Amino acid sequence: MQRIPHNIAENPYKSYYLPHHAVYKPESKTSKLRVVFNASCPTSNGVSLNDILYTGPALQADLTIMITKWRLFRFVFNADIEKMYRQILVNSKHTSYQRILFKDSLDGEVNEFQLNRVTFGLNCAPYLAIRTLMELAEDSKSAFPLAAKIIKANTYVDDVLSGAHEISTAIDSRDQLIKLLASAGFPLRKWTSNCKKILRGIPNDHLLTTDFLEFDSSSEAKTLGIRWNARSDNFYFSTKPLDNKDSFTKREVLSMIAKLFDPAGWLSPVIIVAKILMQDIWLEKTDWDEALTSKSLKQWKTFLENYPHINNIRIPRWVCYTPSCQVQFHGFCDASEKAYGAAIYLRVQVNDHEIKTGLLLAKTKVAPVKTISIPRLELSGALLLAKMVEYLQPKLDIVHQGIYLWTDSTIVLAWLRKPPCSWSTFVANRLSKICEHTQIGNWRHVNSEDNPADLASRGISPQDLQPNDLWWCGPKWLKHQPSEWPNQNYAVDVDTTLSRAFVYIIDQLLRPKMFWNVFPNFQEHSA
Repeated sequence: MQRIPHNIAENPYKSYYLPHHAVYKPESKTSKLRVVFNASCPTSNGVSLNDILYTGPALQADLTIMITKWRLFRFVFNADIEKMYRQILVNSKHTSYQRILFKDSLDGEVNEFQLNRVTFGLNCAPYLAIRTLMELAEDSKSAFPLAAKIIKANTYVDDVLSGAHEISTAIDSRDQLIKLLASAGFPLRKWTSNCKKILRGIPNDHLLTTDFLEFDSSSEAKTLGIRWNARSDNFYFSTKPLDNKDSFTKREVLSMIAKLFDPAGWLSPVIIVAKILMQDIWLEKTDWDEALTSKSLKQWKTFLENYPHINNIRIPRWVCYTPSCQVQFHGFCDASEKAYGAAIYLRVQVNDHEIKTGLLLAKTKVAPVKTISIPRLELSGALLLAKMVEYLQPKLDIVHQGIYLWTDSTIVLAWLRKPPCSWSTFVANRLSKICEHTQIGNWRHVNSEDNPADLASRGISPQDLQPNDLWWCGPKWLKHQPSEWPNQNYAVDVDTTLSRAFVYIIDQLLRPKMFWNVFPNFQEHSA
């Protein structure tokens, strides 16, 4: 920034003063004290600077896709562009709109300054910074092809997440990236990697911590908001204990639920429990600052008791993918009375005798307040899965051998076998969207006990989720050859003239629990 002399005669309406304050983050390993500028503060006419600035198009990559791409590389590295916004000059014609009042000491004189760089707090700042990086990559792609590709595809604002399938390629990418960004005044700091060779040659003060070279227990980093241990190459969650007291308000519960950051949905079976509880609190019509009812309070306290066990969960970063492997996507969906969910797994055939599977992405939704039938909720789960596949698969640079979508609802599969116009409006609308996103031939039947999405729709405690191979790896038969997968000769085609109510009854009778409830004496006399 630069000081503005008091003797300058100018139009006061051609400038804007940014209120600012300090934010202290003791857990930060670099900048513990940060300055926050508020360009949304209105002036005397009620209009703020952000009100009249264009935000610009969203250029940053999708966070979930970035993390998923990073999991495909065997050897990875991560680095931050140091003070990225502050490395980019703003046109001098516009700096008068970035003024602040500042004094060097408590007793010092208040002086006027104007900020000459892109300033965090302006709604257009992310666009200006990312657009600058994109232009730099485009201008330098002939000299630094690997680095230019990384900036365009593997950078989230100032956070670089990249890697390679070979160490030599990863080192070449690292070197090109350093040179390209340094040519424009963008120094890289906070380097981390799961391979010592990638970090060699980088100055110690550019590493997140010098212990990374030794790969001891402190080789941990926060990557796009998710914790990562470089030594074990695992993702993990570091949750702070939640206060457990005698009473809670709805506002406090919602605030605590929002603190858990899980963009890829790996903890969906745990978080859905909190989502269902939150919906129940809304249905009880509890005000924001009113204490929870005894029923909801009991459920919330149970959730709080189990909450710390999330810290014990470890998710392997690498999914064992290499370009030479045969790859398949397998998606599962399910629904219960309270919620529905879906999960996508990557099946990698490493060789003729070794097959690896791993959870990529999961998502859950609470069932609508207005009660609808289980088959319709199952159909909503199928639509959720179809959207997830359409969202994820095209963005991953993977040549796959097939997409398989699994549901344990025979009614949903029966609906899919007929044109959408054959059914009611609710069903027809969702079938049409499923057909837009997926091919009907990809849908298959799976038994409920082998459906990992069942955990996401019903919920499970963190301590039970941690060792649950069904959730993290999918059903056991997924690691076997296709000939050992579930037999698809399970149902007879459904005629459109058949009563929809009868179809629903048939579906419910096929479920063991419902069957024995309807015919309690059948098992006794079946012999």
